[in-house]
Amino acid sequence: MGKNKNKTLALLLIGGIACQYLTGCGPNERTEPLGSGYEEVVYIRQHISEPESHQITLQYRGSEGRRVMVWASIYNAIVKNDVAVFIGHDVNYDSKLFTVKAPELPMDITSEVLRRWSQSSGKDFAEALKFGNVGFIHDNGTTIQVTFTFWGQKYETWPREFQLDSKMISEIMHDVKGKGVVRKTSVYGKSYSFLEKEVKPEVQK
Repeated sequence: MGKNKNKTLALLLIGGIACQYLTGCGPNERTEPLGSGYEEVVYIRQHISEPESHQITLQYRGSEGRRVMVWASIYNAIVKNDVAVFIGHDVNYDSKLFTVKAPELPMDITSEVLRRWSQSSGKDFAEALKFGNVGFIHDNGTTIQVTFTFWGQKYETWPREFQLDSKMISEIMHDVKGKGVVRKTSVYGKSYSFLEKEVKPEVQK
């Protein structure tokens, strides 16, 4: 009986290892608290035939202790005054700038921030919408520095950085909440809803 038990245990261990390494199930998890209940949770999957993969997610843990997924694929996130500002990816892996005050819906503020950037820089908003993307966000203490990327040699001399302060974030979120519509996208095969306000270049003031 002892030999049979040892054999069964060995098979279970081998099966568990095979499950993790061959199919990617049971990934390692690394959690970094960001403040105000938000957490950056990284899932690390190891495969024999493929390189190690990382899925960086933004999650929220409410007062009851239950963790809820905010967005399943992000680049990085910064929390200010109970609001998380993050770069999220959609089904096409396009980068968008979001804000969220959980448990409310995330808000896509990419176009509105680009509009304000174009006003301060004097650059064309329509071209910025067409050729611009969000590259990185950095916490400067009193502001969040947004760094844009612009595709094309014509835009190499365009300023890339914009400072987003708490007052501006609050104004944008209030505007999107009042005038935005619910959109949906797919991230890692799961559907996510968010609010977005359509900002047209011709109404720029």
